[in-house]
Amino acid sequence: MKNLGKYLSDPGMIRRKLEWSLLRRFRRDAQVTVNTWNGRLTFDVADGLIGKHLFVRRAFERDFLLKAYRFLDQHGLRSAERDVLADVGANIGMIAIAAVRHGCCREAIAVEPSPGNFELLLRNVQQNDHANLVHARQLALSSQRGTLELVTGGDNSGAHRVLPEPARESQSPDADAMKPATVSVEATTFDELLTSDLPHLVDRLGLVWVDIEGHEAQFFQGAGVIASHRIPVVCEFFPRLIEQHGTPREAYLEVVVGGFTHFALLDESAPSPRPIDELPAFYDAQHAARDAVNLMLFHQCLGTA
Repeated sequence: MKNLGKYLSDPGMIRRKLEWSLLRRFRRDAQVTVNTWNGRLTFDVADGLIGKHLFVRRAFERDFLLKAYRFLDQHGLRSAERDVLADVGANIGMIAIAAVRHGCCREAIAVEPSPGNFELLLRNVQQNDHANLVHARQLALSSQRGTLELVTGGDNSGAHRVLPEPARESQSPDADAMKPATVSVEATTFDELLTSDLPHLVDRLGLVWVDIEGHEAQFFQGAGVIASHRIPVVCEFFPRLIEQHGTPREAYLEVVVGGFTHFALLDESAPSPRPIDELPAFYDAQHAARDAVNLMLFHQCLGTA
């Protein structure tokens, strides 16, 4: 019943939901290409979350993306000179392409480590004629350069995640037998990516969009440019997943509280700035709630001392 209004406003959703069910039943190994609000996108039928949203609703996180940029405008966190989005954990490009397409930014950096996702990301960038506007890089962004193991599989391409350090170091035969399917991926830091590959975009960064399934603390440790250039960040916040990823509460809070002055809960109908020193109490509340939310982390006034 909760989706009744959406179906009434767009009767085609009922037909597309039936088509999606048939595709999932009989052509699960196929790929489909559809025109969506996010752009013309190709994705796997096996992707039961992002794929379903794009096929049935013809959009993914449309309201959330626009809400994030509206928040920047409302709180003086956006300027014409800061016209580049960095999408970390870009998946198949639905956020980066949409942001450029709808004028949220002029250019985007799309960073995605998964080989399958990255192949689709490149295809989607090309078929939206964004090759000169969306700079795609196949990398995991972490605290240092090296190689990481990326957990793959399942029917949610957005749930690929870096294997936590304790699991990577385990030498137990039993542990190896239970180890999830992984692929080795190249890793570097956000700072290194920018300085060595995209230096012309550093001063134009206006927002960093992070969706990396619990690896956020390691990302921030390698992203000093965010604090030095006072760049706002949108990121998922799920304390239990952060800790499962091997980052203790205090370690996460140290890197985040030290890097920003304020945060806001973007899931609220009217997000408002909160002092960053309230984040520890918020962390504990979300840990108890066993829930994931979305935060905007920022400095109160962009570009000011």
